[in-house]
Amino acid sequence: MAGFDLQIDGKLKSVTLGNADWYYGGGAEAWLSTGDAIAGVPTVLRAGKTVGVVQEGIIVEYIWHPSDTTDTGLVLKTPVDGSETKVTVGTGLDIIGNGTVSTPFVISNTTPDQTVSLTGTGATVVSGTYPNFIINSTNTIADGSETRIVSSFQTGVNGTGAISNPYTIRLENPQKQITYPADFGSGVCSIGDDVHDHIVFIDNGANDVTINVRSILSTFAFVAGFIQEGTGTVTFVGSGVTLLSANGLKMKGQYSQVLLERKFNTNIYYLLGNTKI
Repeated sequence: MAGFDLQIDGKLKSVTLGNADWYYGGGAEAWLSTGDAIAGVPTVLRAGKTVGVVQEGIIVEYIWHPSDTTDTGLVLKTPVDGSETKVTVGTGLDIIGNGTVSTPFVISNTTPDQTVSLTGTGATVVSGTYPNFIINSTNTIADGSETRIVSSFQTGVNGTGAISNPYTIRLENPQKQITYPADFGSGVCSIGDDVHDHIVFIDNGANDVTINVRSILSTFAFVAGFIQEGTGTVTFVGSGVTLLSANGLKMKGQYSQVLLERKFNTNIYYLLGNTKI
């Protein structure tokens, strides 16, 4: 192993003769690399051995700890006295050791298998033991007392809200009113799906108006009834649909009634009742 010269205070110091411990630097002040140290120190001499390695112009010390004398066991030698690392533990845990290589920290659970208690309230029952619990609700049948639904304008309610007799909400004689001129742009009112299954009152006064039935209606088997309240003429027309009537597409006059019925999901509509040509 070639020697390594150090420059001290502007003078060169030859270290060719090496250290008193030859294996510290391979006969020189220090090894030129960790690879040289690994190659130069026999395995049988490595346990606890400190070597110096020149790195970036300074000597850095490495060591083989007795627990690992393999080539990969050569590690930086840093004093470990337990002051570098502090370890604290919480309730139910304990720690022994001082963090040194010979006496490492050991953390243990001093109170394993703690008692756990679960208690149900109301209709909830808890059974089993740690770590397996079963939570069961005994109130699995609704009796209607949890929810109340009451009737309102044009809405009725059947049933009690129980599983065997659930609530059924129904519409009772739903009605709408269309008024001239608010609902008749240029004298025409185009009806929509919102009048399905309704009675529609036509308040047209003395004005002639038109009810437009369009192909955009999407309700299957659409049906609506109409009652004329005014004295003006009420005429039904179709836009993209076929309107059929036995007696014409005009309502007969004030207080007359007609029924508009769609044939299934087709564009054919029948106008039934008090009509005229």
